[in-house]
Amino acid sequence: MDTEAADREMLIQYIRQFVDSQRGNQKLLAEASSIPQNKISSLIRERSFSPGMDTIIKLAETIQNIQ
Repeated sequence: MDTEAADREMLIQYIRQFVDSQRGNQKLLAEASSIPQNKISSLIRERSFSPGMDTIIKLAETIQNIQ
């Protein structure tokens, strides 16, 4: 696995852990990042939505700001 793919998977796992850790976190993240809940859900559940690294980084940075 190349470095970018590994970094991407690590960030997605970080986002998934935040969303799954407490009810309401997905809604909070969506509101704070302006990324729709359905796109966040698709990302962490590995459905068809495949955002660019900029979106994934924005979500991770938003989590850092929330915590």
